[in-house]
Formats: sequence, C-alpha cells, structure tokens
Amino acid sequence: MGNSDNVLRGGLTRKHVDVKELLSVLDFTAGPPPLVSPRREGGEEVYPTPAREFRLSRMRVPASPPSVLGGSQPQVLLCAAGQVTLSTGDEELALQQGRAAFVSAAEPPVRVTGEGWVFRALPGPSQP
Repeated sequence: MGNSDNVLRGGLTRKHVDVKELLSVLDFTAGPPPLVSPRREGGEEVYPTPAREFRLSRMRVPASPPSVLGGSQPQVLLCAAGQVTLSTGDEELALQQGRAAFVSAAEPPVRVTGEGWVFRALPGPSQP
C-alpha cells in the first residue's frame, strides 16, 4: 500500500473508526479479479503497480548461472516455486517454496542460486 492520508478504518484499532463511511464507499459487486500482465525488464517480469513507492517483479532462477540482485535498497524475496539459496558474502540462506527473506539496504548484492521462481518486492518507481 502506498503512502496516503486517506484512511477509513473499520475496526481493530484504537484510532477513529468510521464503519458507516467505509461501507458507503466499498463496492461489494462480485466479479473476476483484474489480471495484471508483467513487462520484461532484463531478467525479471515487472508487474506495474499504481503505487510509485513499490516495485514487484518475478524472476526465474535457472540451474545456472547464478542470478545477482543489486543491493542498496531493502527488498523482500519470496520463493514461489522450487528451492533457491541467497548468498551475501559470507552468509547463505536457503529458501523453499513459500519461504521469504528480507534483505536490508546495507547488504551487498545478493547471489541467487538453485532453481525456481522468486518474487521480489522493493521500493522504486514502477510505471503503469
């Protein structure tokens, strides 16, 4: 979710809750979910988002050679299929399907080895 001052809370908080207003702006119409098609950018498929502060991509990790993800930004890596290993210098972390890792901006570039699909969320401009 991008930064916003426009918040309508429906509960589970001590802050102001305005259920009546929340219900007046919600659309409960059932329908198919909108499908978002990614665009190719280098070795990743980037999904356009309406939030400029957020970038979401998916990458296939081949058996070889290793993929290298640039550092200097915080990122979350989610293994969606297969098994991959993240390496930053002396540290290694194995991720199986369904497991995720946070990589801080202070970490060097991350080497990704193994075989599978990884989703990557990080800050940055995403153009719809």
